[in-house]
Amino acid sequence: MTKIKNKIMKRHLIFLLLFCIGAFELLAQPTTFNYQAVVRDTDGNLITNQQTLLRLSITDPEQNIYYEEEHQPTTTEFGQIQIEVGGGTLISGSFVDIPWGAAQLLLNVDISMDEGTTYTNLGQSPLLAVPYAFYSASGEPGPEGPAGNGIETVEDNGNGTLTFHFTDGSSYTTPNLAGPTLEDQPGNLIYHDSTGWVGTDAIKIAGSNVAIGTNPAISRLLVHGDTNASEDDPIFEVKNKNGNVVFAVYQTGVEVNVDETAGSKGLKGGFAVGGLTGGKDSIVQYFKVTPDSVRVYLREDTTKAQKGGFAVGGLTWGKNKTIGNEYLHVSQDSVRIYIDESGTKAQKGGFAVGGLTWGKNKTPGNEYLRVSPDSVRIYIDESDGKAQKGGFAVGGLTSGKSNLNDFLRVTGDSTRIFVKDYSAGFGVLNIDGVQSTSFLDLTEFNYFIGHESGVNLTTGAYNSTVGYLSGRSLSSGSYNVFMGYESGKSTTNGSSNVFLGYHAGQQNTSGNNNLYLGYQSGYYNQSGNFNTYMGYQTGYFSDYASSAPNYNTYIGFQSGYNTRSGSNNAFIGYRAGRTTTTGSSNVFIGTDAGYSNTTGLHNVYIGHKSGYTASTPGYNTFLGYQSGYSNTTGSSNVFLGISAGSVNTTGYGNTFVGPGAGNHNTTGFNNVYIGVSAGEYCTTGDFNIVIGPQWDTPNERPGNNNIFIGPNAGKNETGSNKLYIGSTPLIYGDFANQRVGINTTNPDAPLKVESTTANTGTIRSESKYNGSNPHYGGAFNASSGTQGIGCYAAGSLRDFFAGGAGTNYYPFTGAHEVILDENFPENTKPGLIVVLTGHVEKRITDDGSVSLSSTMPEVTLSTKANDKAVLGVFLSEDEHTKDHWLKKNIRAGTVNALGEGRVWVCNSNGTIEAGDYITTSRVPGYGQKQDDDLLHNYTLGKATETINWENVKKTITIKGKTYKVFLVGVVYTSG
Repeated sequence: MTKIKNKIMKRHLIFLLLFCIGAFELLAQPTTFNYQAVVRDTDGNLITNQQTLLRLSITDPEQNIYYEEEHQPTTTEFGQIQIEVGGGTLISGSFVDIPWGAAQLLLNVDISMDEGTTYTNLGQSPLLAVPYAFYSASGEPGPEGPAGNGIETVEDNGNGTLTFHFTDGSSYTTPNLAGPTLEDQPGNLIYHDSTGWVGTDAIKIAGSNVAIGTNPAISRLLVHGDTNASEDDPIFEVKNKNGNVVFAVYQTGVEVNVDETAGSKGLKGGFAVGGLTGGKDSIVQYFKVTPDSVRVYLREDTTKAQKGGFAVGGLTWGKNKTIGNEYLHVSQDSVRIYIDESGTKAQKGGFAVGGLTWGKNKTPGNEYLRVSPDSVRIYIDESDGKAQKGGFAVGGLTSGKSNLNDFLRVTGDSTRIFVKDYSAGFGVLNIDGVQSTSFLDLTEFNYFIGHESGVNLTTGAYNSTVGYLSGRSLSSGSYNVFMGYESGKSTTNGSSNVFLGYHAGQQNTSGNNNLYLGYQSGYYNQSGNFNTYMGYQTGYFSDYASSAPNYNTYIGFQSGYNTRSGSNNAFIGYRAGRTTTTGSSNVFIGTDAGYSNTTGLHNVYIGHKSGYTASTPGYNTFLGYQSGYSNTTGSSNVFLGISAGSVNTTGYGNTFVGPGAGNHNTTGFNNVYIGVSAGEYCTTGDFNIVIGPQWDTPNERPGNNNIFIGPNAGKNETGSNKLYIGSTPLIYGDFANQRVGINTTNPDAPLKVESTTANTGTIRSESKYNGSNPHYGGAFNASSGTQGIGCYAAGSLRDFFAGGAGTNYYPFTGAHEVILDENFPENTKPGLIVVLTGHVEKRITDDGSVSLSSTMPEVTLSTKANDKAVLGVFLSEDEHTKDHWLKKNIRAGTVNALGEGRVWVCNSNGTIEAGDYITTSRVPGYGQKQDDDLLHNYTLGKATETINWENVKKTITIKGKTYKVFLVGVVYTSG
């Protein structure tokens, strides 16, 4: 009990401190005020635990912004947000400079759920009460008063008392502030019964919010019905002194009962809702239900349009405040009754006003107004004796009780809407002044909504206009849709137009079949036809002091802004084709694409600022970021790629394809540049062809009639009539002297082929034999200077070789086709030694007989020293043509046996020096030093380099023994 008592005492002390601090804070000048809201999506669902972006501005009714700021609050689990207006991130204005006392101020709120990409306006609300400190802060400050005595420290004495020490040296000790002792109880509310203080959770309090029957308290007052209650059990009741229900809230509806016998009591008979400002003797009534009528009075001024009017809605809004069904809505400009066809809760659903004679036992009385989910019913007394007050009426408050201006009257024989003037069909007119002005005119054939909208119509039909002076001049025009301030204002006989937006199509008179959407879209067009303008000031000057433009499509901010008479254009993007005047048949797509075009024809510009400065050229196709950016008069060009032809000015007939292709061409014409930066520094040259990427080519190349093919081909060439294929180049040509060089840039003959590698051949022809191994022949210059012709097969020299002109032919068998035996390892590396197995495969000829000139020996890896069956060194395993050999399932390979090459050797027989003979060893496939210097039948070849085994790192291990191995150069002798 002592512990609980101390807790309560400390709570009292803390409350007192907070109260003191709060009191001092009230003395300070406030710089912010609270703003609370509940955030929902478009379906009315709560948006919980999400960060939002709020933009708040304080304006006057003329929308002058005095202050604007941003906040980034996160919604609670109940969708709530709370911020301090004046404490956010400043956008514009000054909070301290807001003229709180100079004008009615409005708070405008916009919300973004995508980090500021898009905003949704939540509307404006007036700041009805200006805090005195805000108002006073904007005035002239008075003289500063003398310094007062203040609290210096506060001391907790531990016995329920506090001692305050003041700045003048004095002090004060309070009485014991400890409260009564309480037992721990649930809830946040206590009450005193006959025995003491008791805690309860029946009422929840959260700050200034109160909830009964539910938790948490998320509104000022929230009453939740018992979950076990039936539909006939009330949630809340108000009874008169006789115990009769006057007002009751049930699970599915609201009941208001009127005493029908109270006619003699004037203002207090029936049911009324009125303003308090009129005082006891002058109540301003807004809603009144009496035994003979139901009346709703609407204030005629429009200063509170957002909340003006009267509405009755369904209870489906419920706890989560999901937008429910509205059944009756009466506002200054309309009366709306919404009906739910489900009708499952007709008895208690909706809203009803009836006589009080139902009484305590709810005996049915006279109903006057019933709004339920399936219907809205107004019951009217049809007797002639009560004609004046019978029925249902909505009237203005300004004329008082004796002379109401009725706006809506429903009686037993008719429904009437009065605006003090008559117009065929249904109309709303201004009743101020001598001459009435039409606001709304609905007939069988035309719908006009807005000040003087359609007032000059003669024979036109099927028009729909909405907005101030929208379609004001319409006479014989038909099938038009105008929406927006002065949209289509000057149209007289134009038909089948759709103008949406402020001043959209404002000057149109006889133009037909146009679609203008956006602020001042198509503003000056008078007689142009079949145009589509969408966006801010798109096609603004169309038809201005010129002939009519037709068949244009402009989409985007000021796209086609200056068009006078140009037709058949398609401009899409921010300021696309903005300065085009008479140019026609153009397609500009992208921000500022074709921006400077004036009279150019048949151009296609696609990409950001593509063809930006082009004014008069025609027949160009530019595709890519800033492609053809600087083109002024050049025509018939094709530029495809980022910055392709971006500085071209007057060049024509060019084709540039690739990022940066022809990027520095200015006046050159009839060039073809294809590839990344192809021809980038060709500035003024003509009739050039450059194919392939080019980079690091800073030199200007003004040459003409050149052909460069390949990466960086001809990068340093500044002359004309040149051919480069490859960057080295592989092929070089000079069209002036009609010479071509292959692998040389100095051809001294019509065709010169050079080779810097011995025995590789300078010209070689190749064909596939049955789609298998290549067979080819060639002419080449050997390193010794001899000339000859050799034939090859499967990559190795085969049939014959001529050492020079007129010499004899010699066989050349340096490489052999072989069969790999069945034990030959897969993926054997080149350079290992193979030996004959003693078996050969026979070749069959085309007639099926065995060939006498061609066999394939079978080989395997060497496994013993000084093996006389040594054939050569394994080169590769090859694809084999099986149809020409007796044995079908064979593996074929290639073995080098003559000439120069390399072979794998090991250190099993000591050091190998240049000139030593190499033979086989016991290590499979590896050679070793031969014991003597004589050529034997087991000699593989002669080493051409010396091996220092101490420097060799590579090793292999065979049967537990490790050997060092090396790929040594060798001249083969075994084949």
